[in-house]
Amino acid sequence: MPGLVDAHVHLNEPGRTEWEGFETGTRAAAFGGVTTIVDMPLNAIPPTTTVENLDLKVKAAEGQCWVDVGFYGGVIPGNEEDLVPLVKAGVRGFKCFLIESGVEEFPAVNMKGLVKAVEKLKVGPSAEESIIRLRINCYRTLQRSSCSMPRCFLHSQCPSETTSVMGILLLHLLGL
Repeated sequence: MPGLVDAHVHLNEPGRTEWEGFETGTRAAAFGGVTTIVDMPLNAIPPTTTVENLDLKVKAAEGQCWVDVGFYGGVIPGNEEDLVPLVKAGVRGFKCFLIESGVEEFPAVNMKGLVKAVEKLKVGPSAEESIIRLRINCYRTLQRSSCSMPRCFLHSQCPSETTSVMGILLLHLLGL
């Protein structure tokens, strides 16, 4: 039977289960017709930035999942050596922030750190074995009270900066 895939879910367990945990989040997904979710690496304590932390997340999920669950790894300052092991352990991609994430445990990386991460993944697993998913967050000032239309949120994003960062990474990966 066909189902939906939600590739951007925040299940905050362990550490912040009261925000949303595996039991409630995956159950809600199942009731909504979602058969697979991919969990973001931040908001849990600890965040999914090492294999050890991934193992804690997987253990927290045991016996609670109503749907299939995958995990993203996180790119934070100084964890470049953890990225290839995370891919080998099964993460489906990576997330990083170039601005503060809003949680202390998941600090932003700068462009130099981002390039280091891409370099590690470039010489690590082949492109067929890993997907680099980078969500570049950059918000223009948006007064939530002044506009609740979806187009207001879209206009608050910075596509030109996202495009520029992705372009830089592509050129770097191609060795140009």
